[in-house]
Amino acid sequence: MPSFDDFTKELSGEIKDLVQKNWKDLSAQATEDAGAFLTQSQDDLKRWTQLLAQKQLTLRDFEFLLAAKKDVAALTALKRAGLAQVQLDRFLAGVVGAIINSAAKIFPSA
Repeated sequence: MPSFDDFTKELSGEIKDLVQKNWKDLSAQATEDAGAFLTQSQDDLKRWTQLLAQKQLTLRDFEFLLAAKKDVAALTALKRAGLAQVQLDRFLAGVVGAIINSAAKIFPSA
């Protein structure tokens, strides 16, 4: 059965790709903020991915739960860098997309 460690390894690669493709000029700040969001969400992500692995949660449910979680993201490093709210929202949507893509790859039958 896939584990949370499998998920975090996949997610790490997804986040690196996201930062390199879309936020290269602000890679340090983007990496810092993505890491902070993931740390802040870690307990929930562990619980939710365990439920995905046990097929007690669908990927659609996972997406819904994650969408609610993104409202608490601080993104302080990118704000200090002067990004507008539209850019911050775009970045956060990319991070959430990376989380969902990683979950779909690691827990494909969820």
